[in-house]
Amino acid sequence: MSTSKPRITITLEPRQHELLRSISGSTGQSMSAFLVELIETVEPVLERMAATFQRLKQQQDKERERIKT
Repeated sequence: MSTSKPRITITLEPRQHELLRSISGSTGQSMSAFLVELIETVEPVLERMAATFQRLKQQQDKERERIKT
C-alpha cells in the first residue's frame, strides 16, 4: 500500500515496544495509528516547542556571529 504521507523509522527500547504493542492490542489500533493519534493530541505543545527551539537556535547563531567579530 503506497502513501503520499511522509514516513519515519524509529528504534525503540524493548519496553517501549512492549508498551505500544500492549496498547495496540487493547485498543484494536495499529501501533502506528496509536502514535499518530498521540502526536495529534500533543501537536499544540510540539508546535510551541518547535517555535521555542527555533528562537533558541537563532539566538545561538547570533551569539556565535557576535563572538566571531
